[in-house]
Amino acid sequence: AGHGFYDNFIENNGWMWIYYGCYITFIPLTLLVLISRFVFKLNFYQMVGIMSGSYTDPAALAFSTKYLDSDIPNQSYATVYPLVTISRILVAQLLILLFTSWKWYDLFVQKKDCLKYRQSFFSKLKLGI
Repeated sequence: AGHGFYDNFIENNGWMWIYYGCYITFIPLTLLVLISRFVFKLNFYQMVGIMSGSYTDPAALAFSTKYLDSDIPNQSYATVYPLVTISRILVAQLLILLFTSWKWYDLFVQKKDCLKYRQSFFSKLKLGI
């Protein structure tokens, strides 16, 4: 939003970033629906609560609860939400630990001292450093 927004959007492949966002959003959601319906045999009310909880979206939960006139989505949301919140915190910490290390470049790009880095990485995890 600004003077050169459109030019920057076109120059920096803005449409590709929008597609990436759609893929990141809809692929896990589609997998969640398919697995919960066909593997775990959950009904639609439970799936709506799980979808809202997995994206930590209370607005979607409020809409679904009012639209469906049921408390089942609330129960499913309450089951999933704490796990997702804790998982986000842990993943964020692991990503910070991974990306702030200078050895990250060597590990994934040059593949130098892979074993040595893995040992130091997991020893830092155990010590909480």
